[in-house]
Amino acid sequence: MLRAIRSYSQVVKYNNKVIPAPSKSVPDVNTFLTKIGRNAEEHIEIFENDWSKFWNAKSADMKEWGIEPQTRKYVLAWKERFRQGQEPYHIAKGVKKNGGERNAKLHNALKRFEKLKAERELREKYMSEHKNF
Repeated sequence: MLRAIRSYSQVVKYNNKVIPAPSKSVPDVNTFLTKIGRNAEEHIEIFENDWSKFWNAKSADMKEWGIEPQTRKYVLAWKERFRQGQEPYHIAKGVKKNGGERNAKLHNALKRFEKLKAERELREKYMSEHKNF
């Protein structure tokens, strides 16, 4: 019986991303982090206002420096957008409606139940008060 032999090649990732030059509206790291918002400016001292340190920082580096995952993801996304030529601005976090998409049915059912319960209690109170008539 013949067995097929697979050959595996090593996968090499190259970081060939170009570091963009500072613009007039974003002359340094502090301005960049302040413009994108979401409390990213709390981490200004980590990057020491060093443009190359900021642009060469990877997610693992930011994790070592103690930046929370949500902020890390947001900063990395904005770095790529800026690299593509988009001017930074604050994007507000979305607000969940009805407990989020997955919980919407349960949330709405609980609201209906609470409403029916309140109506039933009101009806019983009314009936007990007007029992003599």
